[in-house]
Amino acid sequence: ADQSSQGLPNGAWFAIGLILVPIGLWIANVGLYNIGEATGNDAIFMIQFILYPATLIGGIAWGLTKGNKYFAYGMLASIVVVPVLCFGALFIMVIVAFGW
Repeated sequence: ADQSSQGLPNGAWFAIGLILVPIGLWIANVGLYNIGEATGNDAIFMIQFILYPATLIGGIAWGLTKGNKYFAYGMLASIVVVPVLCFGALFIMVIVAFGW
């Protein structure tokens, strides 16, 4: 069977939502911040402020409505799992540093 027309596998969609979208948003936010800082334009800062939640909400809605639910699950995991892992790493670092 020809699998080339079936698109990306579910794991790839999940990885895109979990890893690539947040990295792309971070790069866009850094770029917008630098542009706003250089020009002194407050509208650029407002765009930067709105970009992250709008992209996440739009991406999750698109993923759930257009059939790429694993993309939406990856984006949801980037909102929940990644901060929990970072907090856990911080907790472990404090325990190791202070020897509790």
